[in-house]
Amino acid sequence: KIFGPFKEANMFKNELARIVDLDNNVKYMKKNGSFNKCSKLNGSRRNYSSNKLISKNNSEFYIYDNNGRLINKLEAKNIKDFSGPYAVSEFEDDKGKFFKYINSFGNITDMRKYEYLSDFNENISVGKPFQDFKAANSIIYHIFDDELNIIAKFKAAGVIGDKFVNGLCIITN
Repeated sequence: KIFGPFKEANMFKNELARIVDLDNNVKYMKKNGSFNKCSKLNGSRRNYSSNKLISKNNSEFYIYDNNGRLINKLEAKNIKDFSGPYAVSEFEDDKGKFFKYINSFGNITDMRKYEYLSDFNENISVGKPFQDFKAANSIIYHIFDDELNIIAKFKAAGVIGDKFVNGLCIITN
């Protein structure tokens, strides 16, 4: 089947493709050519990933399910696309910016604040907790499984590429 014309069309990802029609409306098209109805698609948009859509309007983020139904609304500085069961979310309070994961229901996970969190890849991710003392080779990193259990800790000066490939990540000392 051929659909269109469109000003912009992205590849299908988890059964949906992001489309910008000739009137500059953003829509999410199913493979049968029908469209999901999402009510808050102004501002910056995110591509569909892990059966969730994250749409931004100023500092409000709207999380939709696979059928375009609103799951939750959050205020955040930024929310990245879902990778696996979580999306990296950036927040700010009186002490500065910090990161947490949000789950597939759009809820902020009950975990400590992190200075940095990576996307999930191969069901694992890396996080850098806030630390009082920082010096080369003394920064502690945590490795999480897909249930946010800390499965390992390591010291390094930094992590390169911020994701695991074939069970490995690159660190610097």
